[in-house]
Amino acid sequence: MNATTGRAQNAAGLDAIGRVMTALGGVATRGSLLRSGISRHTLSRAVRDGYVESVRQGWYAIPGAEPDVVAAVRVGGMLTSVSATRRLGIWTLDDNRLHVAVPVNASRLRAPVAGQGTLRASDQGVCIHWRSMPGALQAPVAATAEALMHVIECQSPERAVATLDSALNMGVVTLRQLRMAAAGRSARYRRAVQQCDTESQSGTESLVRFRLRRLGIRVRSQVFCDGVGRVDLLVGDRLAIECDSRAFHGGDDAGERDYDRDLVLIDGDYLVLRLRYRHVVYEWPRVEAIILGLVRRNRHLNARRRVG
Repeated sequence: MNATTGRAQNAAGLDAIGRVMTALGGVATRGSLLRSGISRHTLSRAVRDGYVESVRQGWYAIPGAEPDVVAAVRVGGMLTSVSATRRLGIWTLDDNRLHVAVPVNASRLRAPVAGQGTLRASDQGVCIHWRSMPGALQAPVAATAEALMHVIECQSPERAVATLDSALNMGVVTLRQLRMAAAGRSARYRRAVQQCDTESQSGTESLVRFRLRRLGIRVRSQVFCDGVGRVDLLVGDRLAIECDSRAFHGGDDAGERDYDRDLVLIDGDYLVLRLRYRHVVYEWPRVEAIILGLVRRNRHLNARRRVG
């Protein structure tokens, strides 16, 4: 084989490994690459030439692979919890830690950044989730149902329910899958699944519903009202709560529609409480006091126009 032919074969091999790893999400195990037809020689050359990075023993990544996924593999596990749900577009409140699921028998976990040695217990930027099953991991990202179980594990109940609601509404997981994942776990997991609502349209709506029910207030989600269609939440007969989410709320046209909807609701003898993201996330005590005051004065009851 002459030099020209050898260079052509090497180039073809590098192109092949690039295509395979891109199809696998940019991060893959040695075994998965070999099963896809990549030779050991091609893989070794790709690492030597800097075309592919050896992230951890048996794991490789191409330039441009998702940094959080690469970092989770470097630690010694796979991306999970809110780090995994966020990349799918599932509604998640701020949590900037790297969440990594590792086997229960894992040892010598590494820092998420190359060259920084082993992971220290004091590293507040990483949240470790210990999987019940030992053995090597074969995927760089946890399956959605498992990632959501880890959300329940590390987030507050209201945050977890809001994230589960979003996943259900997006259709990336089913209620049956969540129930199966929660089976055999503690009551905390089963309770979170039971409190989900597949109709919820935003994380802020889920938070408000969860908080009001925790206070013993009867509240329904996505209720049809004459003249406007569905409202996010209805307390009693006439207190309509609309929840605008920073992540999901539209622009000026949507705002104009909101004003028109409010006028129709008020004309129908409804009370309208429109909440922005900041009201729900940062100013809830003030909002809760207002809602409790309305309920205690029975102003949420006896609407002139009943819901459908």
